[in-house]
Amino acid sequence: MSYEPQKILIAVPTLDFKLDVQVLAGLLQVFAAFGTAVRPYFVSGDSNIRHCRNSIAHYFKKSECDTLVCIDSDIIFTLQDFAYLVEQREDEQAVVAPYARKVIGRSHVDFGFGFVRLHRSVFEKLDAWQTEEGAEALHRYFFDGELATDYHFDGATPDGRWLSEDTGFWHWCHLAGIKLRKEPRTTLGHVGRFVYGYPDQTPGLIPLENGAQ
Repeated sequence: MSYEPQKILIAVPTLDFKLDVQVLAGLLQVFAAFGTAVRPYFVSGDSNIRHCRNSIAHYFKKSECDTLVCIDSDIIFTLQDFAYLVEQREDEQAVVAPYARKVIGRSHVDFGFGFVRLHRSVFEKLDAWQTEEGAEALHRYFFDGELATDYHFDGATPDGRWLSEDTGFWHWCHLAGIKLRKEPRTTLGHVGRFVYGYPDQTPGLIPLENGAQ
């Protein structure tokens, strides 16, 4: 089976209904370059990011698209970064790109959800995944009168770890045998009080609020 993207849904969750202008610039470049192969989907105002990401997956599964690309509204990327993300290198079903945390000196995020690509088969496999007792491995719930799947677990684990909704998703993917590629070639920005760069853009950070050039 080929997992190469053909029809891509680009989903952008934004709590405050806003996009950084540099994020918008990246999206416009992608729309111009990829044309009808991509379509946008914006989800705004949902303060529960776990619910928001699950609602995006639910919408994607009902679409005609074969590939979901999730880009957070504070992730700065270029057309080349997007090309790296959607490039099919082997038989990977999912691709995740690292980016800096919004804390100077902290290690970067390896398995976040700010810049990822997922083939439809990822959700099909997670939906079909069962426990040893034959029950559905992932919980279902009703969303707008339809049955949705909770892919983005967050909370404490029995071995004393805390998983956020993004690492919780990748945890399920690992257990379910999803074929994953971590993309090292991207150089993404993460917008906070500064633009936090990864991997080599950390020196010379300038607070966004001071207007300095």
